[in-house]
Amino acid sequence: TGAEVTAISEDAYRSLGDIPLQKPSKILYGPGHRTLSVVGEFSQKLCCRHKSTDQQIFVIKGLTLNLLGLPAITALGLIARVDTVCDYSTAIQKAHPKLFQGLGRFGEPYHIQLQADAKPHALFTPRRVPLPLRSKVKEELTRMEAQGIISKVDIPTPWCSGMVPVLKKS
Repeated sequence: TGAEVTAISEDAYRSLGDIPLQKPSKILYGPGHRTLSVVGEFSQKLCCRHKSTDQQIFVIKGLTLNLLGLPAITALGLIARVDTVCDYSTAIQKAHPKLFQGLGRFGEPYHIQLQADAKPHALFTPRRVPLPLRSKVKEELTRMEAQGIISKVDIPTPWCSGMVPVLKKS
């Protein structure tokens, strides 16, 4: 559904019968911004489930898989674009108020059931924090520890992933 145009192979075009081709109206690019060899284009009515749409179809040399472009897919109602997301968080918070009280660690030990073939992953050499970020990372870790979100661990553990600090624009 990421294709901007509908494109078919030369074999698929020949199987449609005697439809005249026009000179391509645009340059098409494939993966890696590689220019595609467009033989020509033609206009055709596409139908699906009682819906139809007139679309420009590009014939591409060497194409192995025919592509239905996003404009055609949208016009035929095969996918729906979601422009808004409903926020149900307040209803969930009212139904389960204990789950939404503050930040921090679990009040009691929590057991995670692992798959039988799970193997511990631990870093033996921690990644270095870039020098320009060190003070901000230390400040944020101290703040999170003070709020009870995290706790300091000074001993090796069997499960440990590396931290990758990323400075956000905000």
